[in-house]
Amino acid sequence: MSDTWRNLFRRLAAVCLVTATSAWSCAASYAQVAFDSADDVAYANGWQEGDDGGSGSFGPWVFDGTYASAVQQRMDDGLNGGSAGSSTFNNLGKAWSLFNPAAGDFARAGRSMSPLAVGQTVRIVFDNPTVRQLFRGYSVKFNTGGGNLCSGGGCTPGTSPTLKYKIERLENFNNGQWADTAGPFALFDTDTDRGARIDFTLSSATTYEMKMTPLDNPAGAVVTNGSLSNPSAASPINWIEFQFFNTPSAAGSDTDFFIKSMQILAAPPAVPGDYSRNGTVDAADYVVWRERLGTTFQLPNEVAGSTPGLVTDEDFTAWKARFGRTSGAGTGSAQTATAVPEARTLAYLIAALVCTHAAVVRRFRLDR
Repeated sequence: MSDTWRNLFRRLAAVCLVTATSAWSCAASYAQVAFDSADDVAYANGWQEGDDGGSGSFGPWVFDGTYASAVQQRMDDGLNGGSAGSSTFNNLGKAWSLFNPAAGDFARAGRSMSPLAVGQTVRIVFDNPTVRQLFRGYSVKFNTGGGNLCSGGGCTPGTSPTLKYKIERLENFNNGQWADTAGPFALFDTDTDRGARIDFTLSSATTYEMKMTPLDNPAGAVVTNGSLSNPSAASPINWIEFQFFNTPSAAGSDTDFFIKSMQILAAPPAVPGDYSRNGTVDAADYVVWRERLGTTFQLPNEVAGSTPGLVTDEDFTAWKARFGRTSGAGTGSAQTATAVPEARTLAYLIAALVCTHAAVVRRFRLDR
């Protein structure tokens, strides 16, 4: 009798493993246009130019513009071993790493993406160094034109990319303070040295919203809004570039830059009045409306009759009338802020819970 139970639960456990994996994979990829991380099998043998992991619209990695040392990109194993490729200052686990072997080096890594659509968000998880050197630093750039923006040589001839948006930390300007095209903001490299997440959202064809969140202090997140450096709607963002030109790498010092993952999130479903784009008409939307009242800013889901791009009292009326609705709410009823998984995801998660229960029962039966 015990052998029958044992064989049954072995088969059930195998099904559970696949089902649970599918459940979490499905849940993690919901509303996701593209995703890649340093854990992908494409980087099992290191990080080289031409590697192309993940899923969706990201292209292969390009190291154009790296100089003068030939190699300034590598994988960090995340084990904190204290040697090159295993930094004690990497708080993200396995990660792509940019480093400078010598003073005067520039490390670059970039890749293409499908043109970023209004409402979509690029999310990047990274861990920055805290060792500083005058006139040096690092940046994340969003370009148009399909390439890295390079200085000092090393780029593919014939390419002419243009900068659309940049977030950077430069020692000569702001002493460790982060800044973007709207100016410096209240986060420093020491605030994000345990890891941080950038959420860059294209709020209109020519404007952006950027949120930087320290991983160890989510309450310290900073949000900035502004216009793109090159606001032409005819030249969409189609390239992400990391540039690193800091202190020469040293195993015992916090000198290197680590990137854990990057993804593109789809625009949330339209919810009239959801000006903060969090899927719910709530107090956060009032803050956006109040700060933008009378200015030209493309609120999502503008009400009929309002002037496109101009935030007016009519937008407040739309928010007030729909307060509490979510992306799943109909036009005639108010809903609470409850996220409902799609049917397939819900079925998978239920199956995963059944599997967990089965495992407990199996242990009970075999232990008797």
